[in-house]
Amino acid sequence: MRVKPAPALIIDGLKVHHDTPISQLIDGKAIPLGTGHHIFIDVPESVKGRKFTARDGYQGNLRFDVLEGQTIFVALYGKDWGGGGNPSGNWQQEVVTREQMEQQGWQHFGSLAVKHSNPEYQNEAPWLLFSRNCKSGESFLIRNHKYQAPVLIWGPTMAQR
Repeated sequence: MRVKPAPALIIDGLKVHHDTPISQLIDGKAIPLGTGHHIFIDVPESVKGRKFTARDGYQGNLRFDVLEGQTIFVALYGKDWGGGGNPSGNWQQEVVTREQMEQQGWQHFGSLAVKHSNPEYQNEAPWLLFSRNCKSGESFLIRNHKYQAPVLIWGPTMAQR
């Protein structure tokens, strides 16, 4: 029995290896979690208006290829780096550390503040932003949590349009 590859999305010089909705990164936009949503608040001007992958709450990793060189941002779940559950599914071998991200040329760029869709959850940890000038032909697999896949962010800001 052959396993059918996951659908890929080709957009703006990127190939995203997930079937994921694309949205615009602005205040009030949400990304799914396993238990509700994180809602972005006070999005920095440096990324406001860029496109992002509003990925599945259980996706786990982010896989993408760069077809055209460009500056890429990724936001990684800021709580419980490397955690999220038991080792079933062999996911822990994909986890990258912050140091590994930096060795691969990713630079810590700031953070994205969020609030949880359930008001019982207060003081949610921000998502950590990293940026990198990516070249055509590069491929990436990034994971820092069992379930909460990083968010891919690209394209012009609102001010650049």
